[in-house]
Amino acid sequence: MRKLFWLISLFLIVVGIIILWIFFDNLSTEYTYSGDGKIILDKTGQVGDFIGGVVGTIFSLAGFVALLLTLYNQSDTSYKEQFEGKFFELIKIHRDNVNEINIRRKLRDKKEILDFEFSGRKAFKTIVSDFVICRNDLRPYFRKHTIADVYEDEYLTKTIQTLGVEPNHKRILSFARVNIAYCITFYGVSSEGYQILIRLFRKKYKKEFIEGLLAYVKMKPIESSKYWKKWKNLKTIEDIESRLTLIDKIYSIRKNRKTLNTTFSEQEVELYYYDKKYIKFYGGHQHRIGHYFRHLFQSVKYVNSQNKLNESEKYFYVKTLRAQLSTYEQALLFVNSLSIMGMPWELEPEYKKSYFEFIDKKRKENARLITKYNLIKNLPGNQIIGINYKDYYPNVNYEIEEIV
Repeated sequence: MRKLFWLISLFLIVVGIIILWIFFDNLSTEYTYSGDGKIILDKTGQVGDFIGGVVGTIFSLAGFVALLLTLYNQSDTSYKEQFEGKFFELIKIHRDNVNEINIRRKLRDKKEILDFEFSGRKAFKTIVSDFVICRNDLRPYFRKHTIADVYEDEYLTKTIQTLGVEPNHKRILSFARVNIAYCITFYGVSSEGYQILIRLFRKKYKKEFIEGLLAYVKMKPIESSKYWKKWKNLKTIEDIESRLTLIDKIYSIRKNRKTLNTTFSEQEVELYYYDKKYIKFYGGHQHRIGHYFRHLFQSVKYVNSQNKLNESEKYFYVKTLRAQLSTYEQALLFVNSLSIMGMPWELEPEYKKSYFEFIDKKRKENARLITKYNLIKNLPGNQIIGINYKDYYPNVNYEIEEIV
């Protein structure tokens, strides 16, 4: 728009100059400019009228266009100041959100149990570590189940479309494992977290599969628990079916304590059995990172929705926001974006639907925020715990590729 105003103004000035030149050129055939002779007012007055009425009007119009341009620039400057004021306030809130995150843990250091505290960006490393541990804990359980055992039919069809893979592609099970592991890490498996997960996974994954999986994960106590060794003993049972059978027995005994001696041998009681009075390993991080991701998503979406900014300017501002994210924050963002809660980042973007397919497609692509703004650009290597970034975000310009 600014360039158009400049062109119109310049064009009008040039037109005025050309008209003047043509007029005086034709006028010179009948009159001289040497100053000889008398001034004929009725004749020269008409010349003035022409210049003032025609050329003057054109120059006035050019001036009016220049005035519009000035007002436009002032409006643009005012908009930029307001936008940047709010944008940098959002960055400040983001930093505050990061600094407020705090995790306290009792961890085993050889034979001792020590207190540790992780705050700010260090907390993200702990949360990513919890996700990695959870995903590894789920590995044996997933190995004994097929895609048909895990997914409800309708959600399976939707997942295949989202991932753009063949119906039996190995990524389908991997995707479910990432999603479930992150949700467990996020909500935890306390009584409240368990109910949330059951509702969250309803009509997505088979009820029998989810209930069995959560029962298995709920058995894990925190490291400082006196039952930690018994959990480790359970994990040494290589045959997953035998391990799950044993866990089922433990749950049935917890419901009816009288059957303990008739169900387990003394050795099994000593090695494996423990009651339900323990703090679960997966306590959840929703209260720590829920508002963090909501704010981060809305901040990026705020920039992306600015119609007065061109794409280069939008990228610059989001790049500035991205620069605030540590490597572990980007890693957690990557995993979050593959979960049910984080789908709007890319896999199921939020956008205003249109009746026209080509407009709808364009809006959808414009709302794929991870790829559009390279939000996980700085992740090291090609994968995290066996999850290849490019399997899900092939069009991100990763920093590692630019270095190589």
